[in-house]
Amino acid sequence: MELLAKRDLPAAEGRDIREFPDDLTVVPLDKAIEQKAVEIRRATSVKLPDCIIAATSIVLDAILLADDDRLLGLSCPGLRAQNIF
Repeated sequence: MELLAKRDLPAAEGRDIREFPDDLTVVPLDKAIEQKAVEIRRATSVKLPDCIIAATSIVLDAILLADDDRLLGLSCPGLRAQNIF
């Protein structure tokens, strides 16, 4: 949804974005992610949903792809973030 909300999104890019989720894996919120999200929330002014996203990336040792300067600038041990565009 975040990607599709981009202003002036070209139609072709919108189609690509709509197909992108078909290749994703849904990750359930577990205790490890919850605990890491709470740690991030306590240490920063980042809102809880973004803390959950960052925590999930850290726990899974995955690269966080984002177009959000706040997430991209977040400094947390283990967080690897990259601009999606």
